[in-house]
Amino acid sequence: MTTTNGGRSHGLEIIDPIQVNTVIWLRSVPENELGPSERMVHDLAIATIGNPFAFEEIVVSDRAEMLGTLTTIAERCATGLRPILHFDCHGSEAEGLRLAPSAENVGWEDLADALRAINVATGNNLCCIFGVCFGLHLSLTLDLKKPSPYFLTIAPERKIEVGVLERYLPDFYAALFKTQHITNAFETHLRPHLTLYNCKALVVQSLAQFWATFAMGKGLKRWRERNVSLALAAHGISQPTAAQLGYTRQVVKRTLRPTQAIIAEYAKSFLIGRDLGFGVEEVMRLATGYKGHLERQQRRQERARKSRPVRER
Repeated sequence: MTTTNGGRSHGLEIIDPIQVNTVIWLRSVPENELGPSERMVHDLAIATIGNPFAFEEIVVSDRAEMLGTLTTIAERCATGLRPILHFDCHGSEAEGLRLAPSAENVGWEDLADALRAINVATGNNLCCIFGVCFGLHLSLTLDLKKPSPYFLTIAPERKIEVGVLERYLPDFYAALFKTQHITNAFETHLRPHLTLYNCKALVVQSLAQFWATFAMGKGLKRWRERNVSLALAAHGISQPTAAQLGYTRQVVKRTLRPTQAIIAEYAKSFLIGRDLGFGVEEVMRLATGYKGHLERQQRRQERARKSRPVRER
């Protein structure tokens, strides 16, 4: 067992246990770049000795092998495998994982689908670590209505030098194996070179940002009126009476109100049944903070626009 602490986000602290028992290193690098990869694998294999973690290295050369390997891993999870998947390859913001020597790609959406199958099989316990340029891109377009492809991921947002990975990753894994605390190991050895995302934090932040935009102030009024128009149009009403308009507005107001039921629905789908651990009041408190930040940002932009000198023709 490894305890993960998602840290604090605008005053919300996320602490949750996860079940992991094996690190699987998925390698797909060109032959002339094997040196750093092999040295890191050697260090990890030694670090697992005497620890409750198993270690496996799997070499894949093309798209079919990568997706097939991930399918096999999902099947193994039915018999108790709880992996940390480490991706050791090149990455592209637009094309996903770049595999060698085939030069084929696994796009981020296809990778997310394959990881979802594993994460569902583990009951939302999958951890993914990307020693891959742009590895965080996987997390930027997730659909909260689908199961999360991981419980936790650690990845670089942009390009990252292999020397940085070789310098810090072995110490990260050594600390993880010793303390069984993945977030503390990350904070000590990988920040600021990589970023940690927790699926619970993604839900909280996404809902808070959405409600800050559409459930407060002028944004709420526009959102309600838009939904009123859509509701009337769906019933073929183009010229509503005052009574129809009033009734529809009341229904829309109740429907769009932030509720615990909305949070529970996303927890059921995206979190694969895990309890989010936060109520609507806490999420709305975070939304209020986001709203204030957006308003301050807009005021700064407006002041900058007004102070910009006007050029004469």
